[in-house]
Amino acid sequence: MPIYLKQSTASQELPLGYFVSSTDGDTAMTGLTIANTDIKLWVNGATTLANKNSGGATHIANGVYYCVLDATDTATIGPLVIYCKVATALAIRVECVVLAANVYDVLFGTTAISTYAGGAVASVSGNVGGSVASVTGAVGSVTGNVGGNVAGSVGSVTGNVGGNVAGSVASVTAGVTVSTNNDKTGYALAANQHVIVDSGTVGTVTNPVDISTGSGAALVAAVAAAVTSDHGSGSYVRNTEPDNASVVQCRRAVYDSLTASGDTLILSDGTTQTIDADGNRTTAGP
Repeated sequence: MPIYLKQSTASQELPLGYFVSSTDGDTAMTGLTIANTDIKLWVNGATTLANKNSGGATHIANGVYYCVLDATDTATIGPLVIYCKVATALAIRVECVVLAANVYDVLFGTTAISTYAGGAVASVSGNVGGSVASVTGAVGSVTGNVGGNVAGSVGSVTGNVGGNVAGSVASVTAGVTVSTNNDKTGYALAANQHVIVDSGTVGTVTNPVDISTGSGAALVAAVAAAVTSDHGSGSYVRNTEPDNASVVQCRRAVYDSLTASGDTLILSDGTTQTIDADGNRTTAGP
């Protein structure tokens, strides 16, 4: 049975022996001087033997000695064979296996297999047939379908997401069809858009028309053109009753200028104006 060692780890004691007499092959040799150069190491894949990095061997009892391997001695994962031959004693050989530190900790340390976090999985080719209880860490990308849920961040998804996504999505490259959007937070009309009320009552106009500039001035001009004529020198007098086209022009100016419109408007002074189908307005006090 080999002796298991932890990769690149110092202070690993290793027994050497029995050392017995080279004369009778039986007598325990208890007073040997064993230097580090007497202890030869063969590591996985090597074509030569290397001296133990530092320190020799110390006698324990009955011809059994121990040496201490360091991080240099245990740097290579895989089989490790130790040879030792000193004068007056027969040669000994010890077989070892160097394990990755995390594997060693699962087998001989305090890390239970059920809680071992493991390292990164570079890639998986093919399907994972069984279920995976959980994945701790980021998944770089998933090509194909994920039948269950993924908790945590996913770098990218190529393909369709058949279920729900809980959390934020940085960007969506294709269009998304939403059947019903119950949360209108953040939505607003553009500057050139208006709310049209087909029926009912508009309670309050929050942005009344400024008749001195812009669309308000256009409204004033339309009304003036419909009901008066210029007699020179800036003098305006009533000519005739406005025709239907002029009324429609006034109504269009009103509707194009206000941010809300309808059959009834409540003005800032509390009065109301009701517009009938012919464009006539009926004003009532508050």
